[in-house]
Amino acid sequence: ADYECGVICQMQFCGYFLVVADYIQWAKDHGIMVGPGRGSAAGAMVAYSMGITELDPLKHGLIFERFLNPERVSLPDIDVDFDPEGRARVIEYCGEKYGTDKVAQCVIYGTIKTKQALKDSARIMGYEFSVGEKITKALPPAATGGKDISLHDIFDPTAKRYAEAREFRELYDSDPDTKRITEEAKGIEGLIRQTGVHACATIMGSAPITDTSPLLERTDGTITTTFEYHTCETLGLVKMDFLGLRTLTVIRDAELAVQKKDPSFSIRKLDYDDAATYKMLGQGETEG
Repeated sequence: ADYECGVICQMQFCGYFLVVADYIQWAKDHGIMVGPGRGSAAGAMVAYSMGITELDPLKHGLIFERFLNPERVSLPDIDVDFDPEGRARVIEYCGEKYGTDKVAQCVIYGTIKTKQALKDSARIMGYEFSVGEKITKALPPAATGGKDISLHDIFDPTAKRYAEAREFRELYDSDPDTKRITEEAKGIEGLIRQTGVHACATIMGSAPITDTSPLLERTDGTITTTFEYHTCETLGLVKMDFLGLRTLTVIRDAELAVQKKDPSFSIRKLDYDDAATYKMLGQGETEG
């Protein structure tokens, strides 16, 4: 713990830990379910002792240097899980405590992907809906993670997935309509289509965020940056990760159900070696 405190103080991250510990404690005090800790932060004795995580790094043999390394200067990254209903309340609390002008969620930009570019082009050129469907059905299946092959890669013999797109190229060569639509689609593929809100990234600043990033008010009243989070970090703003995890809602509801029969029951007091639970998991008697 002394070693960790030395590293944290040397890297000037004391305030960061205090802020995170504060909003986690507030959440717990107000009945919001908070996860026990995830990622490299669980390796920090300081995080455990401040109530940021609930896993003893000594007991589990976790390594502090995965989280903070004095030889690699980077901001600490503590991901915190909240039940989805409580997550918004925690962000609201931070805005009330530090100033609504100093707290904002991060924007994400949705771009026009291959399939959308082809369908949009077909539509604006006056073709029937079925034409766009026929063309996009000739595309190879999306890769792992749902990523479409780009129009550029379809026609680039050096591209990794070039061979998969033979059917599309045959349709392109034989059908003038497909050729026209594809050429139009090349011009809009990759352009920004809409904005959204990042699933967890939230900026918290010591000065108004507008000193660094323009802000955007969405139709539902949510305030976001107009720079994506990695740009905000490059500009010196600190990103906090507030994750909404439905599993915590399930755990909370189960805990409340048990407490109707046993008011002293707490999920946090359970050990991790219950034979009946492992047997149930081993037989696949779970949902999800």
